[in-house]
Amino acid sequence: MAWLGCALCLTGCTANHYRRSADKEAYKLIAQKSPLVTNMEPRFTIEQTNLITLAGLPVVTQTNEFLGPAAAAELGASVVSLDQALAAAVKNSRPYQDSKEQLYAKALDLSLARHQFAPIFSSAGGTADYSVETSDGLAETRQFHATGGAGVDWLIRDLGKISVAFTADFLRVLSGDPHTLVPSEVTGTCTRPLLRNAGFKNEIESLTQAERNLLYGLRDFVRFRKDFSVQIASAYYGVLGNRDAVHNSFLNFQSSRRAAERTRALAAEGRTTQTDLGRIEQQELSADSAWVNAL
Repeated sequence: MAWLGCALCLTGCTANHYRRSADKEAYKLIAQKSPLVTNMEPRFTIEQTNLITLAGLPVVTQTNEFLGPAAAAELGASVVSLDQALAAAVKNSRPYQDSKEQLYAKALDLSLARHQFAPIFSSAGGTADYSVETSDGLAETRQFHATGGAGVDWLIRDLGKISVAFTADFLRVLSGDPHTLVPSEVTGTCTRPLLRNAGFKNEIESLTQAERNLLYGLRDFVRFRKDFSVQIASAYYGVLGNRDAVHNSFLNFQSSRRAAERTRALAAEGRTTQTDLGRIEQQELSADSAWVNAL
């Protein structure tokens, strides 16, 4: 169980290390390209908490008559400004997070394309053995023998591909007349096409395209941020506009109600016709219906 726990711990640490390394590389590339795009977010990150907090915001303490039956629902509700609404939308919107992750992926693609032009360890390995030899039951010789090697490939623009391999053979006699033998060898090859740039244009074009894709991704993200902010502001002012529409409808309904009450009193005294009374009452019902629809 202890070994299993250690293995799981090492696996988790390795995954976290790779994630931190990927974040560092992607954020560095985005920071390098950001000055080329106007209005780019200065501190880009894909981290998201998905936790909405309304602590510290003012709350509604008194109701509004024009909201009718829904007025009680506002008591204790938080009052959010436009800036606070935009901040909450940026932190908790799924489309906004998707847009950031797409830009992050383009940065990782560029990192991979650049990695192709860096020294890459293509192979590594080694062996070791220990032996004991006895001669006529009198002399005993102990030997330790080990071999190891490593290879590196490096693709260089306008030059070609360089491959270097290093091997070492280590022999140590541990008894008798001790001596050590360590032969080693280094080999290298440079592959360059006879035609200039032949075979390497694909790799170079992939790197160039990855650079462009990140720049295009930054521009798309900035454009998305602008459209997203307009959408949130439009929705915010839309709510305020609907609230004003309810208020105006309520005032119209009150005015129609007072006009209907006055006309009914005049009709009771015979000072107006029933036709005028019916028309005023119809206006009152229409104003009431408009208020309910606005709510």
